[in-house]
Amino acid sequence: MSVSSTVDSSEASNYLKDQYLDLTRRIEKPKNILPEIIPKIRIEESEGIHVGNVIYNIHHHSPKSELDESPRTSISSTKFEDPTKLNKCMTPKSYWILSIVITIILIAIAVSVSVYFVLLNDKQPNTDSTDPGSTTTTSNPEDTTSTTGNDFEALISTREQWGAIEMDTANMSVMSLPIKRIIIAHTRGASCATENHCTSTIRSIQTQDPSLDDIPYNYLIGGDGRIYEGRGMEFQGQHTQNLDATEYNSIGICIAFIGHYESKSPSSTQISLLTRFIDYYKDKGLIADDYIIVLQDDLKYFSTKATALNAEIAKLDKFRPLYKIYRREEWNAQRRKNSPSIFETRPMNWVVIGHTVSALCSNLEVCKASGRNLQNTSFAKPWSDILYNVFFGGDGYAFEGRGFDYWGSHHSGLNDKSIGVGVIGTFDNVAPKQAILDAMQQVFDDAVALGKLSKDYKIFGRSDFGGPGPGTAFMNVIKGWCHYGNKTGTC
Repeated sequence: MSVSSTVDSSEASNYLKDQYLDLTRRIEKPKNILPEIIPKIRIEESEGIHVGNVIYNIHHHSPKSELDESPRTSISSTKFEDPTKLNKCMTPKSYWILSIVITIILIAIAVSVSVYFVLLNDKQPNTDSTDPGSTTTTSNPEDTTSTTGNDFEALISTREQWGAIEMDTANMSVMSLPIKRIIIAHTRGASCATENHCTSTIRSIQTQDPSLDDIPYNYLIGGDGRIYEGRGMEFQGQHTQNLDATEYNSIGICIAFIGHYESKSPSSTQISLLTRFIDYYKDKGLIADDYIIVLQDDLKYFSTKATALNAEIAKLDKFRPLYKIYRREEWNAQRRKNSPSIFETRPMNWVVIGHTVSALCSNLEVCKASGRNLQNTSFAKPWSDILYNVFFGGDGYAFEGRGFDYWGSHHSGLNDKSIGVGVIGTFDNVAPKQAILDAMQQVFDDAVALGKLSKDYKIFGRSDFGGPGPGTAFMNVIKGWCHYGNKTGTC
């Protein structure tokens, strides 16, 4: 329905009131619309008003000749039978407000979704098949096409980048370069799958043991596809030292995989990062061409239970398995009576062999007990510890005595110049079992690989220096070895 009229501007308000009263008799009027609103309408600004489902359009206009005629105002109304057409009554200002509200709602939804996926990514576990990428890194850790240049350097987080406490180098020993040995370990804690999580984990490792000078490792590999600088290439770590015996911190760098890898293997990305890291620093001359990879579990007196990790490392070409040496703690050795004297120069050039002049030991436990008896005998005399640096018994068991870094008491005048070796038993008439001879050779080879013995070391019996032992039968065997000291030439 439509109603229209034309009135003077000055009479518009009264006219609208009259129109409203007339309209209320002819249309369905909502009860909540009051007549008082009509006089308040500003004719020059209003475009339309609602009364129920009726729209009143008010138009202010002037005739062609403004000098002859006063401005006029048109009022028209339209009744919409279809309520959906009421959106036509929205003014431009209403559309503008509505668009702002919709925009704000969309932004809020987008932010909420982004936060959700960030939190979900932080909770992702480190799996064997997939490594989540770093939340802040654009480099692709699976890209193994190059190991030089900025593409690989971008995967190494410096101490500053992961927020390390400043390193106090006053008491640290400098590493000998190039690196010849790489020791593989794991942190034995929680793994990490994002850069934020890994940096937080490493900061905790740095401060968890106040007795250490700094984080114990030289480098760490995270589940986020990144490598983190610990002590770096310059300084020795504090990762592998046994009680009063052999330390392996000085023989090479230790790279630790962040996490506990007893049953869970590291991902292919992590193993790839290790090999790329080695190749990268080998190209820079910081890692020797003839480097070897060894396991921390083969060096420590206790197993760190890195079974799954060790199995993966054993597949690498440069991996070297080490012969099992039972460390002092494993055969329940007592602490030495006084501070040991450390070899001034290493690697050592001589090995001096003797026998214990005692009964043979038949199995591992009996051999451990024999070692304790030997130590107690030494304590009863003016010696501070068991006489030998390393000793052997049974079916090829090897035991750590004073270790490869400290003076023994195996022969006067040679203790500071040689590694003292003892074999449990008496070998005047019969030589040791072949298993013992084989074990000795493997331990000597490992000592060379680990930098404890020189490549061209010489072996002697105590009898070569006028002392007793190692027994006539045993001495005859030693004379046949290529490293025997009185032989000419090299092995």
